[in-house]
Amino acid sequence: YGVNEYMHFLEGGVTLTSDYRFRGQSQSDRAAAIQGWVQYDHASGFFANIWASTIDFNDESAHDSSIEVDLTVGYSREIAENTTAGIKAVYYLYPDADTPPAGNDYDYFELIANIGHDFGKAAVSAELAWSPDYFAESGDAVSLKGGVSVPLMEKFIFMDALTGSANLGYQWIDDNATFGTDDYLYFDFGVSAGWEIFTVD
Repeated sequence: YGVNEYMHFLEGGVTLTSDYRFRGQSQSDRAAAIQGWVQYDHASGFFANIWASTIDFNDESAHDSSIEVDLTVGYSREIAENTTAGIKAVYYLYPDADTPPAGNDYDYFELIANIGHDFGKAAVSAELAWSPDYFAESGDAVSLKGGVSVPLMEKFIFMDALTGSANLGYQWIDDNATFGTDDYLYFDFGVSAGWEIFTVD
C-alpha cells in the first residue's frame, strides 16, 4: 500500500531446510528445520522483520530450547549505481530456553553492517557482525564474511534462472571455552532456482 510518495511493503515466507546452519554450525542437530518470517519495508530504506526457526542444541538436560526468534530493525540504501549498503540490529531470542540457575543465557544482540555490488555477471558482498556478548554469554565476538553470486542459466528445466553462490567467513569469539569451539573459518556454496513463489536451494 502507499501513502503519498512513501511506499510501504509487507511480505513473508516459509522455509523447510534439511539442516539449519548459522555461520557453518548446525542449529538443528543436523536435522530438518522449519522457518518463517515477516518483513516490513519502507521506501526510505528502513525495514524490520521477525524470523523464527525450530532448533535442536541437544541441551535437554539444561536449557531444553526448541525455537529461535530473531528480531531485526535496519536501514539499507543504494549508495551508488548497483551498490547497496546497510546496517541492522538483531536480537536473537530463545523464548522457551529454561536457563538453569548457574547457566548462561542464550539470548544475545548483534550489530551487522553490509555492502554489496552487482557487476551484472556477478554480484559480490561483504558483511561485518559484532556482538558485545555473544551466544551463551561468551563475550565479545566478531564475524567477517564475503560472498559472491553468479547467474548461471536463464532457465533450468521448467524453473527460472539458475544461480550459483558462495560465502567465506571467519568467526572470532572472546570466550572460546564458554562458547564451546575455537575461533573458526566457515563457508558454503550452492545453487538455487525459482519457480512461481517457490525457491529450491
